[in-house]
Amino acid sequence: MTNSITLNDVARLAGVHAGTVSRALSRPESVSPQTRERVLRAVEELGYVPNLAARQLAGGKSASIAIIVPDITNPFFAAIVHHTQRKARASNRLVLLADSNRSAHEEKEAAASLSRNVDGIIVCAPISSTKTLLSSSKGTPIVFVNKKAEGMSSVIIDQELTVRLAVEHLLELGHKHIAFVPGPRSFWSSRIRLGALAAVIKEYPQLKVTLLKSYEPDFEGGQHCALEIRKAKASGLVAFNDFQALGIITKSISLGMSIPDDLSIVGADGLPFGETMLPSLTTVAAPLREVGEIALDLLDSEINGLESKSVKVSPFLVRRSSTSSLLSGNSS
Repeated sequence: MTNSITLNDVARLAGVHAGTVSRALSRPESVSPQTRERVLRAVEELGYVPNLAARQLAGGKSASIAIIVPDITNPFFAAIVHHTQRKARASNRLVLLADSNRSAHEEKEAAASLSRNVDGIIVCAPISSTKTLLSSSKGTPIVFVNKKAEGMSSVIIDQELTVRLAVEHLLELGHKHIAFVPGPRSFWSSRIRLGALAAVIKEYPQLKVTLLKSYEPDFEGGQHCALEIRKAKASGLVAFNDFQALGIITKSISLGMSIPDDLSIVGADGLPFGETMLPSLTTVAAPLREVGEIALDLLDSEINGLESKSVKVSPFLVRRSSTSSLLSGNSS
């Protein structure tokens, strides 16, 4: 016998989905007697030795899923993990977490490693290609968060609406020259936002947009970005996310700028700390609880062999004191 045999190997030999193998071991009443017999024959023939997660399945205590994030220190991804885990815990499932450190190689390695131990994987803001992740996961069901791919289940935040809400808010306040911070090129959402920005610019010819270079979507990236913003001489700015906006505001104030009098700033994501900042952060908020819960529901559908689908959720503008009218200087 060898312990290199995986749940997916058993599924292939038995001619069923990996999720069916999990259910046959953990909840035999949920599959037909014929299916359970095929699974058990495959287990015996291959000499399958369950690992810890599979032993939990066999004991009927819990199933296992995995979440891969590019940066767990980013509160956006931490929030999605939190809400997904809460929903998974309600059905006694174990959630394994991997941080890819915004590396395509580490993301690929995580998918390959985790696929041997879990029923399905949620990949947040995937950097690797769809083909690479499908190959690495060796048939384990996958759901993407914030990346849409043909034939793959995904939950995405409406990036076009994110850009429109932020830009139109600044326009309504009288800002006709704004700076825009694009995200990392490897992020699907970054590419979609740039396309959305181009569409908005065409719609509002009176708007001047200074496209800044890409900075890391974190606090340090925002601090570096603040140095370039002063050169742009724009009165309004759209940051890539709230975490970056925090760094921009902190550094800008240390450089002698007044927020929002000298620069109105809009973030994106709607993270809790935005409300406690000084000034509090105007942001285009995503329904993060909904994102996490939908991702798990989609993964369950994938595990159960149901049709893949993509779900788009809508963000909404939260007006706070980091933006103000260009004419009055009063916070919005």
